[in-house]
Amino acid sequence: ILDYCWTYVANTILLLEAMLPNLVPAQALNRGDFTRGVAWYEFNGIPVDSPLYLRLQANWTKITSGLARKVEDEYQYGVYWFDAKGQQHWSDAKFAELVERRELTDLWPKTAKGKYKLSDPKRGGEDEKVFKNMALVDPHFEPLRQTRKLLSEFKKFELPVGCDGRCRAGNIPFTQLTSRSSPKRGSIFGMPAWVRWLITPAPGRALAYVDLVSAEFGIAAALSGDSVMLKLYSDMVKGVIEDVYLEIAKMAGAAPANATKESHGDVRKLWKVACLATQYGAWAETIAKNANSSLSVARGIHYTHHKLFRQYWGYIDMLRVEAQASGVMCTRGGWQLHTRYQEEGTLGNFPIQAHCAEIMRLAVSFMVAEGLCLCTTVHDAVMVEDSIENIDRTVEMAQACWRKASGEVIGYELDADAKVVRYPSHYEDKDGKTMFELLLTLLEEAEEEPELVQETLSTGCSV
Repeated sequence: ILDYCWTYVANTILLLEAMLPNLVPAQALNRGDFTRGVAWYEFNGIPVDSPLYLRLQANWTKITSGLARKVEDEYQYGVYWFDAKGQQHWSDAKFAELVERRELTDLWPKTAKGKYKLSDPKRGGEDEKVFKNMALVDPHFEPLRQTRKLLSEFKKFELPVGCDGRCRAGNIPFTQLTSRSSPKRGSIFGMPAWVRWLITPAPGRALAYVDLVSAEFGIAAALSGDSVMLKLYSDMVKGVIEDVYLEIAKMAGAAPANATKESHGDVRKLWKVACLATQYGAWAETIAKNANSSLSVARGIHYTHHKLFRQYWGYIDMLRVEAQASGVMCTRGGWQLHTRYQEEGTLGNFPIQAHCAEIMRLAVSFMVAEGLCLCTTVHDAVMVEDSIENIDRTVEMAQACWRKASGEVIGYELDADAKVVRYPSHYEDKDGKTMFELLLTLLEEAEEEPELVQETLSTGCSV
């Protein structure tokens, strides 16, 4: 075994020698150091409510059938039919009738064969998520969309949960153009929001989800040096304003001066979605679709963003010209994007997302060096674990690591929020609350036949 393993070591040495002339040591070491963090959080995993997970798994067929029935009973879509065994089936013909009843025949995109599109891919741009976008146009479709998504993606409910009650899915580092990691199959934070409600710390333990505050906006402000953006972000960190996107809406006259996220949540959501889409180069037509707004409102937000943040747009335009001339776009940490054949939106998106990825990698390295128990990383957030007594200190250390990493990468310290979950509470995500509660109700109904539950639970754990 040792001789076999040594062949990999020897080949790695040869590979390093071949790569050295093209390596910048600090950058290479930083990326290599991040993989320690990946190994660490894949080893730790995310603690979940294992008994509840096994109950859901044991009764999944009945639950999914019951879900389709409940949705049909409540909303009368008429698109599902049930066979003699009670199994649900989707009818394209009935769905076409539903679209016609809702008077969306001219708006709903169609395939080359004339069928209404239902694509909602896990990956890809918002333009590809047809069902999601149409549910924004007509919210009557949203429960049906969520039901279809759950039934199509979860034929079986399986998570990589070990005998210790921890879910270990991990991520594949550096796979995206921006150097972001991609979650592996079974990654809880890569699944619908209701799955996150299964996350729960063990007795005496606590979890904290520590994420950067308005990361995209803060990074854009720091890289471009836009004075208006920097002041808005600084005011938010100091508590002078509650939220940058709501403040932009106020500056545009779209919300009163005393508006809050609680009182004007819909306005804040609209302006956040629209401002981020604008920031990444989307035009008004795309913004209107993604933000579920009228074209005139989308054009107003697009205009406002360009007018308020002129320095940022000058910076992005300059980067695009340089990238098209040189064929390469590069972060401060050395991650390169070869710009030939890249769309304009990708060139506008890359600097922000790629620098965010570099901040995350460096922050993870700092957290590992501090001895923090990492459970996972999520885009611009981490989940850490500690005892109930020490979790507040761990949160402070994680926030300090975020500040230090962002300061080193972009020369500007970003703030981080934390959501703490202490035993026996479950992690909560408001976007998944309704579906999770519905599934629990269906689980209780399915368990009217207890012998089925007992048979599955006796098998132990799922690996």
